[in-house]
Amino acid sequence: MGPRVALAFATAAALVLAMLVPTTAAALEDGRRAAFAEGFETGTDTWVSGGDYGTITRVTSGTGAVVSASGAAHAVVRESQPGSGPYSRLGGYRDTWVGTWGTSLSIHLDPAWASGAGFDYSVAASDSDGLHRRDFIFHVTSDEGVLHIDASNNSDTGGAPKPVASMSDASRTVEDAGWYRFDHVFRDQDGKLAVDLVVTPVAGGDAVFSTTRTTELDDIAAVGGNRYAWFTLIEVIDGLAIDDHVRWVTEGGLDAVNGAATTTTMMELIRTHREVLGLDAASLARHDALPLGQGRQQAVAAALVGAKLLVGGSYTTLAQVREVFDFAAAEEHTKFELINAIDQATAVAEIAEGLSTHAGPLAAMRRHSVQTFRDAGLTAQANELESNNYARMVFRLADASPSLVTTVAEGLLAARGSGKFLGVVQIADAAMALPVMQPVQVLRGGDVVAGHGSIQSAVSAAVAGDAITVAAGTYLENVRVDHVDGVTIRAATDERPRIVGVDGNSRRRVVDIGASDVAFLGFEISGPSNYVGIAIPGTNATIVGNVISDVVTGIQTNTPSDREGGNTITGNVIDGTSVGISLQNRGSTVTDNDVVGATLEAVASSASGNTITGNRFSVAGAGKLAVAYAGATLDVARNWWGSNARPSDALLSGDVVVSPWCTTSSCVAVTDGTPPPVIA
Repeated sequence: MGPRVALAFATAAALVLAMLVPTTAAALEDGRRAAFAEGFETGTDTWVSGGDYGTITRVTSGTGAVVSASGAAHAVVRESQPGSGPYSRLGGYRDTWVGTWGTSLSIHLDPAWASGAGFDYSVAASDSDGLHRRDFIFHVTSDEGVLHIDASNNSDTGGAPKPVASMSDASRTVEDAGWYRFDHVFRDQDGKLAVDLVVTPVAGGDAVFSTTRTTELDDIAAVGGNRYAWFTLIEVIDGLAIDDHVRWVTEGGLDAVNGAATTTTMMELIRTHREVLGLDAASLARHDALPLGQGRQQAVAAALVGAKLLVGGSYTTLAQVREVFDFAAAEEHTKFELINAIDQATAVAEIAEGLSTHAGPLAAMRRHSVQTFRDAGLTAQANELESNNYARMVFRLADASPSLVTTVAEGLLAARGSGKFLGVVQIADAAMALPVMQPVQVLRGGDVVAGHGSIQSAVSAAVAGDAITVAAGTYLENVRVDHVDGVTIRAATDERPRIVGVDGNSRRRVVDIGASDVAFLGFEISGPSNYVGIAIPGTNATIVGNVISDVVTGIQTNTPSDREGGNTITGNVIDGTSVGISLQNRGSTVTDNDVVGATLEAVASSASGNTITGNRFSVAGAGKLAVAYAGATLDVARNWWGSNARPSDALLSGDVVVSPWCTTSSCVAVTDGTPPPVIA
């Protein structure tokens, strides 16, 4: 539908016309963003012509002795007879008021036009329901070597330029030929729509015409966004030269984004506020290519809602909004490409290619998200992002061998059958159900005998002598090893898997080793703050290379004090706990561990006879470095206490032996405090 059908004329009596003080116009003021621009350097496709809407022709600078306002070309518009001139949809009609906006068009004026020549140029606003609201029209008429400019809301389309005698007191004249910028500024004035119509020489100087039109009928709540720019009438023999067409918006929308608490509301804001938010065109193209039915656009909106947590609950700058949108649009578009690659494939090789192409980028994006949430202290959210099947799938396939990728592709093709997955969750669930993709593997005699989705599941299936390897990632579970002796549980790679304890365990232990001869090697362990990181009620456990944090006690041996524990605790880091290492039995060897910032006790024991050397202990606040409970002697000689001095007695409790002590953190030198001998 052309603008002629939609154009609704208001009566002059309904409008209040007022003069504005002329101002010096700027090309594009601070805070304004060009949402649509046409310089006619390559064509005229953004304007509609033909039929009742005249013609528009791109011409090079200098054509007809008119040098382009900018660049190497401009356009010439002409009217149909009968009919009107061309129009532009300004990048598309909009039904939402998102703040002050406007248009700018350079038009070449020449007072030498024949008397009675001239044109009408209109820009219209839409209603909030998307229909036509009102036109705001410049009238330019030549009269004996002078151009007269006026404005109104009516145009005699197909008729003649507005007679000079009928122009209002607001009209002004132009006597110099040249390029003039015709501006419309649509703004909220006390809850009503007001439109400033201003004409300024492109070469510079004050406005030659300026007026504001408003009416009590145009409540802002009922006003939408832009509609069209239209030459409703052109009576200039050689046509009218135009250049540098712009629709701009005022940067904003931050409050609206912060107020959007649901995915649905945020999706609507992406539609209506994309221009004022300044969302990147390439990111918008990725977003708009996503299908609504598969939840991908919803996921982008959900990311904008969820990321508020990263900035204290509200975005503080539009740059933050844009960064999140760019990232989410790229990630969801890559997921969409993966889904299409798998769902449209007819052969294993095609699925394998899709996995190889997209798993790496998707894994990198998910790791970035996980780390961003972790850096913001949002540990629970980071753990959720890292522990689901989708994350595990892309992490595993990002660096997978071609043979593994092919095996997974075979499994996915079989699982898909004649249907389609339609989503990454379904793809990930099918992939992670394959034995080769299970993150936890049980090895017997060096061969993989089973795959599992959780550490506890693998432990429950293990027999004596088995090794359990755990892929990098986050595991939200508590692990209990009490039914089988002689099991080794270790990280599959140099990257430590992260075990996050789950509340609700009556024993309050993230890792609970009740069996004998169990090795637990190379994990990150954290959990509810009132849990023990690794509890060892069993014997002869080997606990090496773990990083334990955010629990009440890092490592605790808790067989009876008169029982030989025989545990080896080496090379662990314990940070952010109340108690670092608690030894409740004898016969354990504790070496080369770091206990950092314990708030209660760095090392404590209720039993004698443990070997504790070469460790590094420190406390925070009123914490004690070493505590021996009644009846026990705690021998902690040859350890580092944070300086080359003996720890003060105030930091010790009970029968504690600290001499000799290490004078370097590597314990390459020890001293009992005796001064060196004097050499005569």
